[in-house]
Amino acid sequence: TQRLIIYAGAYNIVQWNLKAVVSTQSTGRLKPGCLYEWGNSWASVINLRRDSAVMGMCSQIGQMYTVHHIWRYRDLEHRREARNKAWENGQWADLVVRTVPLIKGLDVNITHAADWSPLR
Repeated sequence: TQRLIIYAGAYNIVQWNLKAVVSTQSTGRLKPGCLYEWGNSWASVINLRRDSAVMGMCSQIGQMYTVHHIWRYRDLEHRREARNKAWENGQWADLVVRTVPLIKGLDVNITHAADWSPLR
């Protein structure tokens, strides 16, 4: 299975080596005018979570200044481990410091992948 990751106009296609059961879907509403800064910040550190990243994109139709991320995991324990591993690297903390002030709101949902889901 392949995935496409898009940040600030750059893209990567990478192979999945993980059979996912759980995914995290986050939708962030940014302050107007922050999309370019947001994208560049994420592009600089996405490799820290490359194994679980499915997609990162922004909306150009509908609610403007909205960004979406989907992450995939074997289970909730794997999610915890992947997130903790990212935090061990100082670059992830720097990302949070740079991007949290850009956010007006954030929704995060954890879902179980259906049997027919391409995330599996």
